[in-house]
Parts: sequence; structure tokens; C-alpha cells
Amino acid sequence: MNFLLNEVIKYRRDLHQIPEVGFKEFKTQKYIINTLKSMGYSPNTICETGVYIYIPGIKKECIAFRADIDALAIQEENNCTFSSKHSGFMHACGHDGHTAALLAFAKYLTTTAEQNYSILLIFQPAEEGPGGAKFICETGILEKFHVKEIYSFHLFPDLEEGTISTKAGPFFAQATEFDCKVVGKGGHGGMPQKQIIPLYLLLKL
Repeated sequence: MNFLLNEVIKYRRDLHQIPEVGFKEFKTQKYIINTLKSMGYSPNTICETGVYIYIPGIKKECIAFRADIDALAIQEENNCTFSSKHSGFMHACGHDGHTAALLAFAKYLTTTAEQNYSILLIFQPAEEGPGGAKFICETGILEKFHVKEIYSFHLFPDLEEGTISTKAGPFFAQATEFDCKVVGKGGHGGMPQKQIIPLYLLLKL
């Protein structure tokens, strides 16, 4: 796999320069498609700005690998040769690295014999919002290709180089947000039993 290191670096730096937010990843999609075509694949589009390729194996059962491709609406302050060329946008969450790794994996697969299981590579848009994974699932692609497992990873610079951290089941799931209205009742601070303090109720949630 060492021969792919330079490829990963190139992919990541190319992608870092063209950050785009969810469902607007048109330049990113074009880059992914062109890169996959250069490897001999025939990539397909999904959910408007996503990409996938299906690689048949000996078995019909399929293992999927997924990378998120979107960026954030953050101004990059780095000053390097591959800084963002899109003012106000940046790959601040590492999705350029995720996509680069999956592209390198796709290239690696071109050097191997037919796999035991079929393989599905998914380049998913809109991970940061409004929930691109949900839209990918709703297309029926996982059922269509008989996906039994799906894998992904997240770059985490706090880990020591060469370390992989994992656990059984879901990992790094998306947080849920909700709105609520708390109605209180004012009163004298010396008689808290006669009042309802909204701040206290919020802290109890």
C-alpha cells in the first residue's frame, strides 16, 4: 500500500482547494468521477452530487465503504500551497482526507484479484447537513447491491500516528437537536418553593 501514499497526498490536496457544502459538491463530484475514470471505473452519480461504484465479487453479498465529501462554511486561515480557493469555505472536518483515502482504496482494488465479496464504494454528499446518509439509504442502493456491512472512518488528529480507534456498533453518530419552550413563574429569591425557575429546569434537562 506504500505506493499509494503519494496518490493520497495528491487527492487530498486537490480536494482541499475546492471545498463545497452539502448538495453543492459539483466540483468535488467531477474530480471524483474523473479520478475514478482514470483508474478504469465507470462511476455512477447518486443524490445529485454523490458518486458510487459497484465492483462485483465472487459472492453476491456486498461490503460497502463510504466517505463523506462535503466541507464547511468556514474561512480558511492557513497559508499553504493547497489552501481553499473558495472564499468562506474550508475542509475543516477532514472530509478531503476521507475522500482521498477512499479514492486510493479504489485504485488499490484495481491491482488485486477478484474479491470474495462484492464491493460498493460510496462518496456521500451532505454529511454536515442536511443528512446525506439518510438520502443515500432512501435510494435503495444498499438493498439493490445486497450490502451486509458498511464501513467508514474519521480522521482524528488527537490519536497517535499509526493508531486506529474503534468499537462495536455505531461510532461518532450525528447529534440530535431539538427546540423547547420552558415557562416559569417569578418570585422572591428567598422563597424558591413558590416559584418555577426556567434556568434550573433547563439545567435539569
